[in-house]
Amino acid sequence: MNVRPQRVFVNPRVLLIAAAWVLLGVDSFLLWLLIADYAAWLCTFPERQSDPGVFRACRSKGRLFEFTPRNRFNFYFGSRLVWKKFRKVSNSINAHGFRGGPIGPGRDDLFRIIILGDSSTYGSGVEDDETFVHLLEKKFNNGRGTGKTVEIVNLAVDGYNTRQEVALYRQIRESIDHDMVWMFTALDDAFVSGLVQVKEDGTLYRPGAPIRLKIRNTLVQGSGLLWWLHDAYRFLRAPSHFQRMWDVSQFGYNDWKKSIEEYARLVGNPEKTINFIMPVLYKLDDYPWKNIHERIVLEYERNGLTCIDLLPGLAGRNFLDLWCHYMDPHPNPEGHRLMADYIAGMIDIEKLTSKKNV
Repeated sequence: MNVRPQRVFVNPRVLLIAAAWVLLGVDSFLLWLLIADYAAWLCTFPERQSDPGVFRACRSKGRLFEFTPRNRFNFYFGSRLVWKKFRKVSNSINAHGFRGGPIGPGRDDLFRIIILGDSSTYGSGVEDDETFVHLLEKKFNNGRGTGKTVEIVNLAVDGYNTRQEVALYRQIRESIDHDMVWMFTALDDAFVSGLVQVKEDGTLYRPGAPIRLKIRNTLVQGSGLLWWLHDAYRFLRAPSHFQRMWDVSQFGYNDWKKSIEEYARLVGNPEKTINFIMPVLYKLDDYPWKNIHERIVLEYERNGLTCIDLLPGLAGRNFLDLWCHYMDPHPNPEGHRLMADYIAGMIDIEKLTSKKNV
């Protein structure tokens, strides 16, 4: 859905409940099931909705879609029933099609880092000045009286996987001046997204989905109870879902490895990049995917690249306190602040900016 939800209390469900009341009486199990379903439908929290025209098809090979340049749009989070829980998050897209302000030419007094990643790196669910990319730039420049000014340019795109991020870097590495490139790998980066397309209204969709998925989506969208049950099921199966995605026999995992190999060739100089693992905000006190993180680190190191795991910077925290919304597990402002603090503590920015010919 890409239209702001309306505050709706009366709809065809009410007529159905009224008809059941007349025909079946208040003692009918079906009647109470319909009432419960209506209540669940009213209280459904959309995972995420946005203004139309956010994306457009991308002609660059491998990227598939991109943000519409020179755009300002909103993400919406909230309840159909409780209007006060409804909130809006604004996003600014510059002329290059990325989040943030204008990207100018390089300068001798500027040390520019470009960032590659997906929705969590992009900052889905937080304001422009709340992303860890923005906070990190402020930290790196705070109190620096001498040396180069650090500029961090956020090239992350909501919905991208590693293959698309590498395709993006292949496209812009000569056109956007930079001293370093940092890539953030998320656990859903092994998900194959090659079938994603863009509708005329700027929304993303996946054509040719199996009929069982179409039936499931139709049922979930039409029933509040089914929506809640489906979301609970998805939450419970998350540990096994990612383990299967990163199984050595899976195409997505092997495609991810090939993408890292290509990325290493494009970067050329290993000192020109630092790579990070973005944890899933789930059970941070007993994280179920440490073995996948270890595999990601080893793959980067096999290609001669440095990799920093962000999990220690979030470990032990109540993961629900870091979600940007009740039903959206992207990092909230506190999560972004913790990541910025951890990265700033792991990176010697003075040493980086003093290097020549990086």
